Amino acid sequence: MESSFSLQTTSQQDYATRNRRRQQLFQTLDDLRKEIRRHSRFERFLLLPTEKEIRDLARNGPIVCFNISNISSEAFLVMTTSIQALPLPNLKVENLQSSVKLFASRGNPARRDATLCESDRDEQSFIPDVSTELQSLWNNAVKPVFQQLGLLGREKAPDTLPRIFWVAGGMMAFLPLHAAGDQTEGSTENTLSHVISSYVPTLKTLQFVQNKTSFSLHGQRPEILIVSMPTTPGGHKPLKVAEEVATINNHTRSWASTIALEQPSRDSVLNALKSCSIAHFACHGLADSVEPARSALILGREIEEKLTLKDIDAIIRDSAQIAYLSACSTAEIKVQDLVDKSIHLASTFQLAGFQHVIGTLWGADDSAAVEIAGKFYKGLLQHNKGDDTSVAQALHDAVLCLRNEKGNRKDISKWAPFIHLGC
Repeated sequence: MESSFSLQTTSQQDYATRNRRRQQLFQTLDDLRKEIRRHSRFERFLLLPTEKEIRDLARNGPIVCFNISNISSEAFLVMTTSIQALPLPNLKVENLQSSVKLFASRGNPARRDATLCESDRDEQSFIPDVSTELQSLWNNAVKPVFQQLGLLGREKAPDTLPRIFWVAGGMMAFLPLHAAGDQTEGSTENTLSHVISSYVPTLKTLQFVQNKTSFSLHGQRPEILIVSMPTTPGGHKPLKVAEEVATINNHTRSWASTIALEQPSRDSVLNALKSCSIAHFACHGLADSVEPARSALILGREIEEKLTLKDIDAIIRDSAQIAYLSACSTAEIKVQDLVDKSIHLASTFQLAGFQHVIGTLWGADDSAAVEIAGKFYKGLLQHNKGDDTSVAQALHDAVLCLRNEKGNRKDISKWAPFIHLGC
């Protein structure tokens, strides 16, 4: 009896000691947060944003966040004047699930996917018709949002389209909101006809990139790093990157200096990333279907080397401006359980300091990647006004131009993968 009582007392004493220690640690952490908040620009450290701070994020255009569930679906619209909840009763989970599967099944042997081997190049392309899904996405999600925001039914089209920012978490992260609607000639029942789309993983990410200096060509000559992989060790398909490098040089030689690395090592790329303003990768990409953190860009001359998310995460660049990832699936998440985490190559480049990232939602067609890149860099000079719009505008125009070419309107695998992430 005495022994049992002694053990019980000791246990209670240990518990009390651990509890006091835990309370002391919580108090120390709280004091540390208060100390940090006394410093300039850290007044809101680890505090939830205020409503005004959230509304201020919409200064370049409205922000749209979707919430999809079996109970209800809605869009939260963030504007500088208000935050609104818009019910979307026709946006059903079961319909979205079938759409997600169809988009995920898109195949194209010409794409820059590191999971494809050179022997696959002669296989017949499988391009499923997704026009019904795009129309449904427009009718049930995008069009109601545009109606609520007053973006439809204008008597005169604006000289410059307004911008919109999609925070597409959950199942919506798998869907091309920027390509929703009817793409037939003459139709304006589609996203591209009304807005310039940008994607952001989270509101916190948008706040981070907005606080950086806006991209501008005025008074400076940026350095462009061009990483190209015409052939890749490991049996990967050869790519038409020589043509892409040539068109980039052709459109940028008047306003930028370039450093071209062909089949470089991982270390040489990491070293070059320390000084460039714009980084362009023309290579194979890999979105890991099991562990997104293992996604990578494929490099190397004699042996395959991977530039992984961990490598990019170690780079902190205050002066970095644009990362153009002309590879497959650089903004794609293949693990549905982690879709809200936005773990992919494009978001990692953003967190490393690149204010703007051009990424791909799925496999990028090799020939289309060359065309989009050329049109993008040509438009970058034309649209540069020293504000945050030029990069998104240049990509929007490049995608629109490629879509309007003969035979491309129905084949969204060519033009729709390319998206802008940033402010």
